[in-house]
Amino acid sequence: MMDKVQKLIKQRNEKTVFHCLGITLEKLDPDETIVSLTIDDRHRQHVGLVHGGIYVPMAESVASLAGACTLG
Repeated sequence: MMDKVQKLIKQRNEKTVFHCLGITLEKLDPDETIVSLTIDDRHRQHVGLVHGGIYVPMAESVASLAGACTLG
């Protein structure tokens, strides 16, 4: 089941916020969901710090994916 879900996610990735922001799905299973992000200039505020809003789509997406895995 997880293989089908991961394949679907890969197919749709280019049309998602993950693609735009460079977020990568590292692990997806009912017990653990992991994403990663390499910070670059598109993630920074004008003073060079990472914009706090970058973490919101990551957290929401991980929660949604984990919830979907839990529901099967």
